[in-house]
Amino acid sequence: MNEFIELGDVSKSFSSSAGHRVIQDLTLSIKRGQVVAICGRSGVGKTTLLRLIAGLEQPDTGTVEINGEPPANIYPRLGWVNQDYSRSLFPWLSAKSNVAMAMLSSIKFKKQRLLEAERWLGETGLTSSMDLRPWQLSGGMQQRVAISRALSNLPLVLCLDEPFASLDSNTREELQDLILSLASKYEITVIIVTHDIEEAIYMADEIIVLRENVKSPMQIPVTLQRPRDQINSKSDPVFIQLKVELRRIIAGE
Repeated sequence: MNEFIELGDVSKSFSSSAGHRVIQDLTLSIKRGQVVAICGRSGVGKTTLLRLIAGLEQPDTGTVEINGEPPANIYPRLGWVNQDYSRSLFPWLSAKSNVAMAMLSSIKFKKQRLLEAERWLGETGLTSSMDLRPWQLSGGMQQRVAISRALSNLPLVLCLDEPFASLDSNTREELQDLILSLASKYEITVIIVTHDIEEAIYMADEIIVLRENVKSPMQIPVTLQRPRDQINSKSDPVFIQLKVELRRIIAGE
């Protein structure tokens, strides 16, 4: 795997932070096809880093490149899924129309957009629910619609900002496995921000740990074999040892 996403000496601050730099002189490389988890305490810049990679924020200094180009150049082949699925979907549109809306700039004809939306909703297990409105769906089903929409342009990179934090544990695990399956099937590079250490280890090939007042993030490889499953992988000694190690690193021990 070659270096695919590269950040060079990136800094980012916000006016509300009174001059405090959320990201400072950060250099980072991510390989094509990896699943990467970004972890760390609240306020260290996890979501800001994800938004920089997705092109939703611009760095004050430094460069962000995906496959040698700025993120804006590969739009709409950048997928984004928020934690708050209830606000990310149009409540007056069906699940199918919500997904089709994401393809307005890439597919000219409405009929073709709707056919593609049906295909992606099928991939996420919503074939029988595609004509329902978001308010008629459970939280997990709404997030499946959001995932379908993010995948509808077959993204080079799928960015996930704590996408499962509001879901119950069973639904969370189902969607973790869904993302891993689709990422492998379509060779998508996935970057997920999460506070959940177990989720980070279970999903990722590499974990990036951001720490306050530390410029260089730690990049920790995850050597668990793939494919993974929720029972055997989480009882593997490698998983248990890495979980302890990550807790100590994030706690600053």
